[in-house]
Amino acid sequence: MENITEIKEYVSLKEASNTLGVSSATTRNWVKAGYLSRYLNSQNVVFNKVDVIKLKQDINLGKIDKLTKRANKKSSSSIFIPDEYIQNKDLEISLNKILNIYKKNNLEIDKVVLVVALILLKKVQLIKTIKELKLEKIIFKNNFIKKEIFEWFNDLNNLKFNKNYLKILNIDIPLNCDFLGLIYQSLIKEGEKAKKGSYYSPKEVVDEIIKENIKKENIVLDPCCGTGQFLLSVANKTQNPENIWGFDIDNNAVKIARLNLILKFPEKNFFPNIYCLNTLLELDTSSLFLDINIPKFDVIVTNPPWGVHFSSLEKQELQNKYPDIKSNESFSYFLKKSYELLKKGGRLSFILPESILNIKTHRDIRRMLLEDVKLLKIKYLDRLFKNVFTPVIRIDFEKNNPEDNHILLSEMKEFVYKLKQLDFKKNTDYLLNVFIDNRDILLFKKMYDTKHIILKNNADWALGVVTGNNKKHLSEIKQKNFEPILTGKDIKRFSIKTPKTFIDFKPHKFQQVASEDKYRAKEKLLYKFISKYLVFAYDNKQTLALNSANILIPKVPNYSIKTILALFNSSPYQFLYQKKFNAFKLLRSDVEQLPLPILNIKQHKEIKNFMNCIIDKKISDENKKLVYEDVDKYVMSLFSFTKAEQKYILESITNPETLLKIK
Repeated sequence: MENITEIKEYVSLKEASNTLGVSSATTRNWVKAGYLSRYLNSQNVVFNKVDVIKLKQDINLGKIDKLTKRANKKSSSSIFIPDEYIQNKDLEISLNKILNIYKKNNLEIDKVVLVVALILLKKVQLIKTIKELKLEKIIFKNNFIKKEIFEWFNDLNNLKFNKNYLKILNIDIPLNCDFLGLIYQSLIKEGEKAKKGSYYSPKEVVDEIIKENIKKENIVLDPCCGTGQFLLSVANKTQNPENIWGFDIDNNAVKIARLNLILKFPEKNFFPNIYCLNTLLELDTSSLFLDINIPKFDVIVTNPPWGVHFSSLEKQELQNKYPDIKSNESFSYFLKKSYELLKKGGRLSFILPESILNIKTHRDIRRMLLEDVKLLKIKYLDRLFKNVFTPVIRIDFEKNNPEDNHILLSEMKEFVYKLKQLDFKKNTDYLLNVFIDNRDILLFKKMYDTKHIILKNNADWALGVVTGNNKKHLSEIKQKNFEPILTGKDIKRFSIKTPKTFIDFKPHKFQQVASEDKYRAKEKLLYKFISKYLVFAYDNKQTLALNSANILIPKVPNYSIKTILALFNSSPYQFLYQKKFNAFKLLRSDVEQLPLPILNIKQHKEIKNFMNCIIDKKISDENKKLVYEDVDKYVMSLFSFTKAEQKYILESITNPETLLKIK
């Protein structure tokens, strides 16, 4: 750190971070990595404003690949077709034709969507004559359509459509689906989706929610309706479009949602109850500027945005408005607001990330769900959205206080569990481990009733190397003084892959490094940190590891490290871990709770022999699988599981076949 020796314009850490569009912690890490210099001014750390702006420009121009990916994930310009939205091949063909015209001729998104809207309106005979794409030439069937299209044209900066837009008019565009939403969703840049936290849901999931929750006379709201995917499904259950309501902050999406509803009811003259507003912050005053009376709703359904990055002002307003929500998570705010908008006895169904069930940050909204509503159903949906790794669930509730004996249903795969809602209030942080039942609890008990020891206070743990700049410090070619280093991708069950990454190990140059004796231990276990499964590998080569592969060095008296390797990779432990903790990050605190049965010398020796066979690279993969099956049965026998219990354990594990993938 240097002192300021000449007059320049300097900014604080917070100001620099805001300019760069990253957190203060990330800015500090970039300083450590040498991307940005800092200075001392009257005991305060400051940055040269010119340096900050230059770094931002370099990132935007892609000159610093690592930082471009980190800072600009939410500024990604890539577009992709949401496969979960495609219903048939004809739909995909029409969509690709439009996308090709759009990309080849550098067209404007708003105008492309408007042209598609006009084609669809003509198909249902709500307008006539669109060949020239001139507003004055269009003939409208009614004033509602005219008002909507006039507003759309007026919102465009340039009313002229060049000849390339006319090419779209020759494409056959299907009715009876949200094609407008599909084209808009395909044209929005990935970064915009990430900023808004908006990803659209598969039709079959939406239709199932509507089928199970909506009656034809219900007044229904989607509080973040996007292009109206849920509302279109609601329209299939009612003949009264005025009972269908939607709000969204995206003006273009709102226009599409209105058009979608008009297309759904071409014989009716109505203006859809779909409005552009901020549901979380503007509804209390909406009647003042919308001149509408917002009712209490019978049903609220949506896939709310997750992980929205609110501005500082928005954060303050949200905290004032929803003081019970400490997480600042967008889906929690939408749950809270929707609860307020529901009638007494009304129903809600949301698509949400699985993390709402078990991450400590979300204890605030879990408390509300357990204390203020009747949870009706929690259904595991796995991964739904393209380019989104997070598994998804569906939560349904009724706006009524739960009785002491109220039972909620949870569903995962073919398993349905009946659970007493108020039992979860006893859990630490109101954890909703809902994909278990009494049968699972009895199997947990069987494992923990077996005389055992745990890893807490009986192991050393270490994070892999955090370089701060992998591009600078890592190489795919072994150079002089470089040695192999493992990544999370190199960790497989039981053993490690041959490393393909190398590093010149000089700890003082890296952002974060554990003490070297942890990496150089005679024996250690390496495990994937980001994983829904337990994935542990054995290493006795003193191999280095990056922070995607963490380190466990057991120090359990009279306990073989290879026994722990066998246990943690076995089906009973996968079952226990997935059911009890249900997390996507392998946390030390969770692993420390896994029971290690007290074994005799003979048992340790037998397990060690199994492990030596699996780890031995000379043995064929097929034979390794056979050995794994034997060791899995052996671990089952340690807890005296019956054949029926063993079968149930194997069936309950998510993707149990992955356990046999030794490669």
